[in-house]
Amino acid sequence: IVFIKEEVERGGNVYIHCAAGIGRAPTMAAAYLVSTGLTPAQSWAMIKRVRPFVRPTPGQEEQIMMLAEGLKAIGQ
Repeated sequence: IVFIKEEVERGGNVYIHCAAGIGRAPTMAAAYLVSTGLTPAQSWAMIKRVRPFVRPTPGQEEQIMMLAEGLKAIGQ
């Protein structure tokens, strides 16, 4: 997440990919979006608007929820 944030803040682009593009890459994108202040639901909705075939696993969704809770707990 730190790399993505730094690159975006300096005006760069980041290409996030995995083999199929339906779970792992979207989960990383959701993690970044959550780190910017969006909720997990908002993050997934934004991703699915541009990539409607995205299908994160329950475990991936849980990790994004845990990230959001952790960031909230430390005031971010």
